[in-house]
Parts: sequence; structure tokens; C-alpha cells
Amino acid sequence: MSQIAQRFDVTPQAVWARMRKYGIPRRPAKTEPKYNFDRAMLEELYWKKRLSSEQMARLLGLKHSKTVRKILARHGIRRRTLSEAMTKYQKTPFGGEPHIRSYMLGLRAGDVYAQRTHKVIRVQTTTTHPAQVEMMRRTFGPFSHVGTYKFFNRNAVSRPTHEWYVYCDLHPSFDWLLTKPAEMPEEAMKNDELFWHFLAGYADSEASWKILKNHENNVRFVLRIMSQDKAILKQMHQKLRALGYGSLLYFDTKAGPRPRGPRSNADTYALMVYHRSCLLRMCRKLLPLSRHPEKIRQMQFILDHKDSRRWSDVKDIILALRADIKNSRLV
Repeated sequence: MSQIAQRFDVTPQAVWARMRKYGIPRRPAKTEPKYNFDRAMLEELYWKKRLSSEQMARLLGLKHSKTVRKILARHGIRRRTLSEAMTKYQKTPFGGEPHIRSYMLGLRAGDVYAQRTHKVIRVQTTTTHPAQVEMMRRTFGPFSHVGTYKFFNRNAVSRPTHEWYVYCDLHPSFDWLLTKPAEMPEEAMKNDELFWHFLAGYADSEASWKILKNHENNVRFVLRIMSQDKAILKQMHQKLRALGYGSLLYFDTKAGPRPRGPRSNADTYALMVYHRSCLLRMCRKLLPLSRHPEKIRQMQFILDHKDSRRWSDVKDIILALRADIKNSRLV
């Protein structure tokens, strides 16, 4: 009927009206061939690989995309909504795993920001460290696409510089990331395993592992977490002490202008662990939980050289490690 309509420059409805007027019956519908496609394979193509019905038709050797839609309906496979179809990357809902939640909340308490954007939860950060970009990919990549782009930050804290903007749009079930923790989560205070996951996330965001030379030319290992989150640092200090780790919490910098560096908007505090035995135990705890390649390298270095005492024994290796990390950053 559409071909007849084109020939006489009318609509198919007009052709059908004339056919009924003259008693011309429609031809019976063609019997559709039976396609024996596996349901799991169809779901893999349509939902996991996000192929369109046109792409699936080409892949399966079918002439029309509507045939694909009929096959999906026959197998009971739900069609994507318009919103889902317009979304380029699939977003996996949060599965409720407490250790993942604790680690992510540790990041959120640090430098990772979260906000609601339309129906998704966007987590984001800016950095000059490629290791920070990789940490975001390892953490949020299993749940959605992690995007990056480079920009010139004229308002950077120390000086204008190139940075990466790193972001990930998560499923709405991650809405618990919207509120920045003012204190450690209750479950992390009560459960030792969840405490280490939270600390791993917070350390990946805020901590620095120091490999230093002391005044006696010996090697000194230090973990230092600098932050304005006094309540969180105090809780960490108490928890570490309760677990038998010697830590030190102290006031570092008063809010306001500083002799060197940018103005501080709030008082800054520091949590330190420097007793070698405690630090080595912390490395062993946090190393399997960390997702920050740069900090993983530093912790592994400390464990590999735990028996080194003289600075001269490890000086060249330490300087090479520092240079490698420094040269990987954006300038």
C-alpha cells in the first residue's frame, strides 16, 4: 500500500480507504520465519553491550530492526526506555557491599566531591597526578564510565597549572555519597575490617607516605595525613590506639594567611604514624585495600626495604622513585 500511495502521491490510509470502497481485501500477513536466537546472547548484545536494534539486525543477519524488537519481545526481554536508550554508558546499581561503601566514603571524606546531576550521582575530582586518575577508574569504573579531560586551572591553589578533571556518573542508588562525612561512619568505628577500608580510602585521598633521612643519616618511614577534618582524624587516632598502633595527632596550621603557600580557610591538623613496627603493620593492612598506584608503590617500597637502616643504602632508589613520581605529573 505504501508503494501504491507513493505512485499516486497520496497517503497509505487513502489507498486503504479506496480498497475498502471497492471491496479489495488485504493480502494475508507474511508468516515470519522462526529465529532460534539464545536469550542470554540477546541480553548480552542488547543490555550489556548496549547495541541498538539496527546494530543487532546487522550483526544477526536480519533485514529490519523491527524484527529484532519482535524477537526481544518474544523472549520477554524488556526494551530500554528513552532515557536508558539515550544514555551512552550503562550504570550498575550499588550492590550494598559494606567494604566498597566504606572505602568510597573514605574518598568522599577526602578530596572526592559528589553531586546530583539530573537522575545520576556524579563523583568528581581534579588532579595533576595520573595515579589519582587511575584510582578513580579502579574505584568507580566497575559501576560506570569514568571520563577525563585536561584543562588549564587558572585558580589553582598554588599556581595556575594544567589539571585533569575526572568524573563518573553513577546510578541513583549511590545517593549516600552526596553527603560529605563530618565524622567516621558508625559501622567503621564498630567493625575493624570496615575501619581499614575507610582508612584506605581516606589515605588514598589525603595521606602521604614519607621516606626520609633523619639527622643521623638513617632511613625514616612516616605516614602523615594532613586535613581540616579534626573530628575524623581524632576518631582515627582513637581507633588506631585501640588497635595497638602508635599514632600522634597534633595541631599543624592556624586558619588564615600562611608564610608560604595559599591561605588556609580552616585550622589544619595532622595524624602521624612513625614508629617503624607500627608503620610496617599499617602498610601490610592498607596495601591490599589501596587503589592509588602511587601510594601502592610507596608502601611496597617501605615493605621491601623494611630492614634498611642507613640512608646511603637506599638513597639512589628513593631519589629515582621520587623523580619518577614527580615526572609523571602534569606541569
